[in-house]
Amino acid sequence: GPSRGVGDGVAALSLSASASAAYEEAVKAIHDGMIFGCKNETYDENMAKMCFGLPEAHLEKVKKINSKTAIFLLNYSNKNMSGIFLANGNGGLNLIPDAWATNKNLGGGPVGGATTPFPAQVRVQWHKKLTPIHEHVWRCGAGISQFSHAGVAILSRRLLRLTCAGTSRR
Repeated sequence: GPSRGVGDGVAALSLSASASAAYEEAVKAIHDGMIFGCKNETYDENMAKMCFGLPEAHLEKVKKINSKTAIFLLNYSNKNMSGIFLANGNGGLNLIPDAWATNKNLGGGPVGGATTPFPAQVRVQWHKKLTPIHEHVWRCGAGISQFSHAGVAILSRRLLRLTCAGTSRR
């Protein structure tokens, strides 16, 4: 199997020449990162709209997202992380004003005048579609904070390296 180095156990995976080229190509698009959260009840809407949101208190963080920010979606219900996404435009306020507004579990009501509980939003597009990765894999010894841009960038490089080495498993 692949050799493992000291530290996070992922950064030193040996890659074939073609896998290494794929990794380098995918990684050069990433400078920092951000993790958005969802639950089973909101996952499908996030993916259908390709828009992720946070409460308005996080608007300034969302506005800092750019085309070189690795974005992940963490499903708090099953602890699976989906990604890697990149922004499809600038983050802002109420890009989809009624997103998640009708979800009863979020206190939403019927359509018509409903407003989103997560107005700090960014539209996303796939950068590298990974198999959803469970918490025991993505945590892998790293103190990753949801809003640590540098930490999430490190996480994205680890996950890309796992994927390019063909070792991404649930």
